[in-house]
Amino acid sequence: MRREHKWSASRIASELRHHGAAVGRCTITRLLAQLRLNRRKSPNPAGENNRESRNLIADRPGHMVDIVMKKTDRLPDGGGWRVHGKNSIRLRR
Repeated sequence: MRREHKWSASRIASELRHHGAAVGRCTITRLLAQLRLNRRKSPNPAGENNRESRNLIADRPGHMVDIVMKKTDRLPDGGGWRVHGKNSIRLRR
């Protein structure tokens, strides 16, 4: 059922229950993991893995660097306690 239809463990459990075999979803999940069929996008109908590993190669140094900056607090101009110390007079203002 997993290889032919790519059904989830819940769907397989309900189909088995419909046909008279009561097997829990957790049991099916565990068995699919043992058979390495636990990821629905990976197996194709023949059973082998259809995902190829890729090597990522940068064009030049720094080409693949991704920096995300998020300011979550109000910092005073000139920096916070890491710059001036935790008990500084400037921080207490």
